[in-house]
Amino acid sequence: MIKRIFIVGLLIVAAYLAYKQFAVRDYSSDAVAVANSVNEILLALGATDADIAGQYRRQMSNGNARWIEFNKRARVSFDEKAAAALDDMAARLGCDVVKSKTSEGDEIRVKSSDRIYYYLIFLKKPAARRANRVAIVIDDLGYNLKDVEEFLALGAPMTYAVLPREHNSRSTAELLSGRGAAYMVHFPLEPDDPLVNPGRAAALTSMGDKEIAGRFAAAIKTVPGAFGVSNHMGSKFTRTKDKMRTFLSLVQENGLIYFDSRTTEKSVASSVAAELGMRVFVNQIFLDNDGSREAIDKQLALVLKKSKKQPLTFAIGHVHKKNLPRAIKDFIPRFEEAGVEFVSLKELYGDTGPIKR
Repeated sequence: MIKRIFIVGLLIVAAYLAYKQFAVRDYSSDAVAVANSVNEILLALGATDADIAGQYRRQMSNGNARWIEFNKRARVSFDEKAAAALDDMAARLGCDVVKSKTSEGDEIRVKSSDRIYYYLIFLKKPAARRANRVAIVIDDLGYNLKDVEEFLALGAPMTYAVLPREHNSRSTAELLSGRGAAYMVHFPLEPDDPLVNPGRAAALTSMGDKEIAGRFAAAIKTVPGAFGVSNHMGSKFTRTKDKMRTFLSLVQENGLIYFDSRTTEKSVASSVAAELGMRVFVNQIFLDNDGSREAIDKQLALVLKKSKKQPLTFAIGHVHKKNLPRAIKDFIPRFEEAGVEFVSLKELYGDTGPIKR
């Protein structure tokens, strides 16, 4: 009898431990409590709906834990009053508040353990903008961590596109995040030439929606903190309307933006995005298809010429082109003299569109 009671006791303990290990733990109510407190703090700071530059929420999971992640960008000054209110909230709700500086302003992360409940960015008050702006995207990061250093040292806002599922994809994202740089997932899409390998993360036109969604989910996990997606290659995929609708829907559902690298003039990205209510900017100039300094200078001169005549100009360069950072450095004074300022894509999309941390 005692042996039977002992065995039953062991079974009960084992069942309890198994429940604790495998049962879904929902922390959504904790996240909502944080969100409500953040809203109260913003109201107390005088924020109105007009001061909210963008916001979204999404369901998160990690193992058997579930919660909601909130994201808000507010045109409100981060001062001692705001810092004290957030610290009081953290003490009251038993969570942590992590503060950091970014190119956009003061970023606040409210978290518990490894669960981030809220990303809040107190945006810098925008300086008086010059009439025209140029956005340069640097593609193909993710292989070598050292390549990006020359671009980061330029002192001008750039946007970086990191290839997913490469050896240094995650490390590159962490490096850029630590420097406050804007970066996207440079997602490989199928090119026209079947002999060209777009990479193991690529989405192909032969794939069904479910497989594309799986590729997408696996890829973006390897570039944490990306605010958007651009296409690597993709001359075949980006002119296939039904596949682009599937792909852009995934971009939209994940709170990201899309930048069309425009590797083909027949890209349907803009028209499909319009159907989905998404804002999409499109590349206009490749800077270094010819990597010689003379050719790059010629392309930068074309960017400068265009940027004098139009409010926004977009160009793409590549991180491994050794002459590119030096050429951009030499051209920066010429852009400044012309009254043209450099801007990141994240800032441009953030004017009206959703932004992922």
